Amino acid sequence: MEKTGKLNEAEYEDMKRHPIYGYELLKNIPGIPPSIALTALQRHEREDGQGNPLRMGGKDIHRHAKIGAIADVFHAMSSNRVFHQAMPFYKVIEQMNRDMFSKFNPEILMELVSRLISY
Repeated sequence: MEKTGKLNEAEYEDMKRHPIYGYELLKNIPGIPPSIALTALQRHEREDGQGNPLRMGGKDIHRHAKIGAIADVFHAMSSNRVFHQAMPFYKVIEQMNRDMFSKFNPEILMELVSRLISY
């Protein structure tokens, strides 16, 4: 479901819990590695501990979740959404580079940028 207007406070708080809901759905499915559930739970966490839902810092975030976080932000910024237009590629990379040492793992982000530029 896509809401076209601004979320109210209760809706926003519920939306911030979606990583927990995803984790709960995935953690006990036979055959799914634990890293998949952890990625769902931690992909909104940030290196500086300012993410959601658990405010975990860099050393506590699973590597797959760090990759997922970068992919998620890149996709969100470069896609048209109900609440914003897609940003041009160079602006997405510019913004993500500004956040490199606070929000994202620099090694992983540089790998993405390097591969994107080579294409």
